[in-house]
Amino acid sequence: MQTEVVHLDLRKNEHVSNMGLKCLRHAPLRHLNLECNGKITDKGFEFLGKACKHLRVLNLRRNELVTDTALLLLSNARAPLEVLNLASALNITDVGLSYLADAFTPLRTLILSSNTAITDEGLCYLGRGGVPLSVLDLQSNTNLTDVGLKALTDATAPLKELDIRCKRLSRRS
Repeated sequence: MQTEVVHLDLRKNEHVSNMGLKCLRHAPLRHLNLECNGKITDKGFEFLGKACKHLRVLNLRRNELVTDTALLLLSNARAPLEVLNLASALNITDVGLSYLADAFTPLRTLILSSNTAITDEGLCYLGRGGVPLSVLDLQSNTNLTDVGLKALTDATAPLKELDIRCKRLSRRS
C-alpha cells in the first residue's frame, strides 16, 4: 500500500533543501508549509513540478531565498492556490503578484504583512486580474498607499477581512 502525502509541514526545518522538495514532485500535495526554511529557493519549486497542480495552501513566510520566480512557476503549473502566506518573504515583489493575477487562481487568502517590496502597483495587478480575495493582510507594508488599496477594492469582490495597519494609508482607506 502506497501512502500519498497531501499535507506537509516543514516549517523551521533547516535540513530540508531543494533536493528534498524534488523527492515530493509526484506527491499530490494540497498543503505545504515552508515557513522559515532557509535552504529552499526557486529551484525547489521547479523540482516540485506536478505536485504544485494540487497545491491549495502554501506558507512561504520568512523565506528570503524565494523570489518572484517561484510564483511564476506556481502560476505556470496552474496551482489552485486558495491560501498563500508571503509575510516577510522579502524577495517577493509586485512582479510576483502580477504572476498570481495572471494565473486565474482561486486565491481567497493572501498574507503580505511585513513585505516591504510590495507597492501599490502589486495591488493594482491583483485588482486587474480579478483575484477573488476575501482575506488580505497588508500589515506593516511601508510602500502601500490609498491608491493601491482603492485599485484593489474597486476591482474585486468585497473583502471579508482586511488588515491595513500601514503607516502610509489614511484613515479614509
